[in-house]
Amino acid sequence: PPVTTTSAKTTTTTEPPVTTTTTTTTTTTSTTETSSSETSNRKFEYEKDTWVFPNREDYFGTGEYYVSKTSLYKLYSQVSNVEKNSIKRHKRSGWNGSCYGMAVTSILANAGIFNISDWQTGSEYLREIEPISKDTNDDTESLINYYFLTQFTTEIQQAVAENAYKDDSVILSELVQSLENGGNPALVCFSGKLYDKLNGGHAVTAYGVEKGSWVKDGLLCTKRILIYDNNYFEFSDNACIYLNDDCTKWCIPIYKTGSVYHENDHINLASSDISLINNKGFINGTNYSSDSGFISKMTSESDNFNFSISKIKEVDGSFSFNGAVDTDEIKIIYPMYADSENKEFSMLLRDSTSGYQYTADNAEAMNISMEYLDSMYEVNLSNGKSVRFTPDGYVDIEADISSFEIKSTFNEDMCNLPWYTVGVSGKYADSVKFEQTEQGFVMSGDNLVNIIVRANSDDINTSAVFSTSAEKVLIYSIDEKTIGVSADTDGNGSFETELETGSMGDIDGDGNITSADALKILQSVTNLSQLDDMQSCLADIDGDGMVTSADALRLLQYTVGLYDEL
Repeated sequence: PPVTTTSAKTTTTTEPPVTTTTTTTTTTTSTTETSSSETSNRKFEYEKDTWVFPNREDYFGTGEYYVSKTSLYKLYSQVSNVEKNSIKRHKRSGWNGSCYGMAVTSILANAGIFNISDWQTGSEYLREIEPISKDTNDDTESLINYYFLTQFTTEIQQAVAENAYKDDSVILSELVQSLENGGNPALVCFSGKLYDKLNGGHAVTAYGVEKGSWVKDGLLCTKRILIYDNNYFEFSDNACIYLNDDCTKWCIPIYKTGSVYHENDHINLASSDISLINNKGFINGTNYSSDSGFISKMTSESDNFNFSISKIKEVDGSFSFNGAVDTDEIKIIYPMYADSENKEFSMLLRDSTSGYQYTADNAEAMNISMEYLDSMYEVNLSNGKSVRFTPDGYVDIEADISSFEIKSTFNEDMCNLPWYTVGVSGKYADSVKFEQTEQGFVMSGDNLVNIIVRANSDDINTSAVFSTSAEKVLIYSIDEKTIGVSADTDGNGSFETELETGSMGDIDGDGNITSADALKILQSVTNLSQLDDMQSCLADIDGDGMVTSADALRLLQYTVGLYDEL
């Protein structure tokens, strides 16, 4: 996570070993070759290969992650639809630290891939690049955040998933051996309970090994991995990874994280492989590939661990339980980015061909996503009981009079409509099913009133709002800009009744979204006029369940081109 202090001064700690021994520091050389660039053989030097500013909001600000339009286009052009959806979601979430991007760029600079003299005239080393400012957007901030977002590519996420099934002692032993043998600087990501209380993670740069004798929180350590921690200006002893002799115990004292403190603290990634680290990168990016099988991932943004995960299977259109998930199949990990308010955790699921059901012990607010190889599903419930997913496009929810949002995203050629993301949202539901079919998406539920449908591709963002007393509808495309909805009003399985729909933001129903629509919202907010139920649904631009001046502002910003979508 980013350091939350506001002081621009950082104190270097130089705690000596308890017992001094002959110390051998092995710095790294970059010998990995990629198809797109050659790496240098220069050792990692702290005063040259580190950023002059730390990973703090004092420098990055607190708004959306800034990446220039040109850079963002380059990233989006290299990723799948599912990856793009994940990247967009994290980019919009608000700044939560850029540690991953700072760590990766320090490695690329040391390797000579990130050419500093080309980036800033008169400079030779990373340390000489001018600090960024939270008040201005510049190319350096864009570059760091570009690489921050690459952690959400499939290749990085799968590398993290594979590591979750390895023991930390194996990962750390391999890292120590690599560094001692003159290997490249390594990207190291860890997660768990930081500062003894916060669930989160961090990314740093490992560049050498020292042997000695230290006692850290009761652990006798015989070696430490030297770390460039981008949360700080200068080297800190307590930011190093301390290890016992056989690497079965480890700790990072400055964060109070490691096996010494908590059994679920984990090394998510430790890699010096430039082809992985620079996968889909901005500068001489690589196309990393792995023969490992895909590991599915269910993510929850909740601090409630009173739930169960079960496998489900479909037989003749009906779903049944296929047993509980074995403990050796499921692993829980925390993200490699986080701040003090983060509650997100992920459940890795080895069997990527199975459907899964998440069931809470009691009805609760749920924010759950499920990622398969070619599809991703996101569910938000205000009072949910259970959620079911299958890899072929089926989602259903059970709730207790809950507002809901369900969104399905598919990779290329996996969706039967001209959009790759289709979602629905509504209120006061106990049960909703949302399933992709050959004709489109079939939605069924006990309250299909004022349902908002949103669909998007790279170039198209469209929406529709409908209401019906029927319990099942078909959502389809009239054309790439127009959503159609038909209802099965007699329950015979045929969607024979075309429903009237409205478009989000088109309050006056003239077929265009203009400042006149924003004015109607403002008039309703100030009680100069009233909106009917359908208009209120169309006017709730931000989806918070209320019509406010914020909706009018967002609509106005959309009409003048400040936003590409409502």
